[in-house]
Amino acid sequence: MISDGGARLGRQAADRLIQLGCCVIEAGLTEAEFARIEHENGFEFADDHRAFLAAGLPVY
Repeated sequence: MISDGGARLGRQAADRLIQLGCCVIEAGLTEAEFARIEHENGFEFADDHRAFLAAGLPVY
């Protein structure tokens, strides 16, 4: 579960990129995608990174 503080930081970072217009933001990762990535690579995303990547993926 993402902490409130981590979720807030992640959303703020994603919102900032959108405001800057510096990159294209596509759909964020799903819980299933997070689980697969973490399992395959042997780590867990920090709350703020998880919230950021769930909010949207910068692809540009």
